[in-house]
Amino acid sequence: MKKAETFSASDAEGLPYKTHLQVGAEYFVSTNIDVSDGLFNGSTGTLCSIEYALNSTGKRVPQQVWMDFHNPMVGSAARKNTNALQISRGINPDWTCIKMHERSMNLGRQYRGMELIRKQLPLIAANAMTIAKSQGSSLKFVVACPTTEGPTGRKRYIRREELYVACSRATSLNGLFISGNFRAPPLPRKNDVVTAEMSRLQQHLLQCPLIHFQDMVNNNEITVFFMNIQYFVKHRPDICADQCAMSSQYLAFVEPHILQHDSDAIEDFITVHRINSASRHTSDGALLYSNNNIDVPNSKLYSLTGAGGHCLFLAWVDGDTCFAMAYRSPSSSIVQFKQLFRNLLNDTNCHVILFGDINIDLSKPEGNIFISFMAGLGFHSALDVNISTTTAGTHIDCVFSNVTGLTASIYETYFSHHKAICIAVPKF
Repeated sequence: MKKAETFSASDAEGLPYKTHLQVGAEYFVSTNIDVSDGLFNGSTGTLCSIEYALNSTGKRVPQQVWMDFHNPMVGSAARKNTNALQISRGINPDWTCIKMHERSMNLGRQYRGMELIRKQLPLIAANAMTIAKSQGSSLKFVVACPTTEGPTGRKRYIRREELYVACSRATSLNGLFISGNFRAPPLPRKNDVVTAEMSRLQQHLLQCPLIHFQDMVNNNEITVFFMNIQYFVKHRPDICADQCAMSSQYLAFVEPHILQHDSDAIEDFITVHRINSASRHTSDGALLYSNNNIDVPNSKLYSLTGAGGHCLFLAWVDGDTCFAMAYRSPSSSIVQFKQLFRNLLNDTNCHVILFGDINIDLSKPEGNIFISFMAGLGFHSALDVNISTTTAGTHIDCVFSNVTGLTASIYETYFSHHKAICIAVPKF
């Protein structure tokens, strides 16, 4: 047993023999708890609380701890399992519970036939870590040491690749600090493959930015993820796997091709309004969801159907803002579509955000006519109409508003002819 005390954390799959706990100190997870949940070897967070229990000898020992990983995506699944407990005990809902773990120890040939299990909290103080260990971490503050000193006292400057990894762990330039003398590494060779690839990428820029709600919003903003989904039942798993969609407050879809007997369930979301499609091949129908963490809004439908096609507005109010998801079939009357929007405006005295698939290419001359119509009502496009919203290169998915401070971005998707639109608006 004394020999077992000398075994390192690597001999017990990352569990240390001793770990000193201090509330407010930084720690990193020393073993893979749940890689899919972001709780893997190297995940870094702040120790916020320690819970104790009595062991078999009556001694009071740590039983589990609560960590804040400063990233809502790390430990989100674990927090779902402890949400009721956290609410009942007044524990911060952003904290993640880390419990005792057991690992079999690698005893080597000398102790063949014996099994020794180490039980420990999988945490190691993160006052400092190697550059290799830091890979995959996002840290608010980073102190990078560009030089190391060997046993002979000779200084070694770290390589360009190591310096990049060390400095890029910081989430902002203000949080990056350099310890000691800094010497810029030599330039890469002319035939360096990474430099050549970076040059190629700079010449083939993405058409539009990839924006994630968890990176761009705060608690004072309302977020909407909109998409012409083109068959909801088929693409629901894609939506549920998309962190951007699942971190929004509202999910709004047109052309869902959803029939009466189809399930519309999405975990952590409530169906606010559902309009079934006449068949799998018709463009009517709509779906609106709200996140479980917000109040379910009342919604109102404005729709017209004629021989030439159909159009609709699905509107709801959050705070002082009216959101209106629109769809206009290609053959539907633009005049009727405009009148339907005027009817909506007459029914509300809020700020209004109109978004949806209107099947009018705003990058073309006919689009300029519609943009002028909206400008006459005091609305402007929140998107650059020269950036396509479909794989065909058209801009027929739009966002118009009379709201200041609104952010709207086109979000790349791979399973629909249409790209998604992310909307974030301040609460008034």
